[in-house]
Amino acid sequence: MDPIRATHAAAALATVRRARRGLLLFAMILAPLSLLGYWFYRVSKASGLPLVPDLPLMALPALAAAITRLILREGFADVSFRFGSRRGVHALVLGVAVPLIVGSLAYGTAYLTGLAQFAPLALRLLAPAAGPVTNFAITLARAATLGTLILLPLAAGEEIGWRGYVLPRPDLPDLFREVNDWTNLLDQATHLNTEVPLFGSQAMPLLAAIMAIGMNLGLSAMAKASSFMDRQLAWAADWYLRDTTLQAMQVTVVQRIPMP
Repeated sequence: MDPIRATHAAAALATVRRARRGLLLFAMILAPLSLLGYWFYRVSKASGLPLVPDLPLMALPALAAAITRLILREGFADVSFRFGSRRGVHALVLGVAVPLIVGSLAYGTAYLTGLAQFAPLALRLLAPAAGPVTNFAITLARAATLGTLILLPLAAGEEIGWRGYVLPRPDLPDLFREVNDWTNLLDQATHLNTEVPLFGSQAMPLLAAIMAIGMNLGLSAMAKASSFMDRQLAWAADWYLRDTTLQAMQVTVVQRIPMP
């Protein structure tokens, strides 16, 4: 095995080991916390306290993920709470509209066909003479505003915990590294003076710089999306990326990846 492939294989093995260690620690932390959450659930249900018994259970995955990250010193750089621009607004609108549309179709069909009775709970703040439609409209408005504000942080706890930690978290250059494993295209990216390519982990900033140029992101945007600093990407681009090396890498990719 050549040095580049050997280095990449060792890096991939180390990544797998770190992921397994993190998942094991995450499960070991979450298990006793979940038992505590289930205990709270049973106690609150039996005592009739004015509490939502599910709330601690919903927040525990995020707590376990945060503790795991702190113990393993993984940091929180890969966790993003940015809404984005038009795409983020579009996602928020869909997140609110889709449940309302699906619920209206499902329950509306059941009410109209007689499979279910339209009898929402009467609200104490309204007069007893208030009709079911009024009660339903107020209940829906309250759930869409106050209920959402209360439950959103705790629902986010499950997302941050399960999806944010258990799912794979590849760095953007890690994805491009797979292409380099197939093609060895970085052999063509040589230093301006020494004409020697980068090897192993030293080549990762160069992969990030290539992605920034190819995707027209810019080095600053790529630095925010990866674990590298602007100066690392700028150094790689200045010394290893020029017209001759970029053209050589393009030829290598075309020759070694079968095109349809």
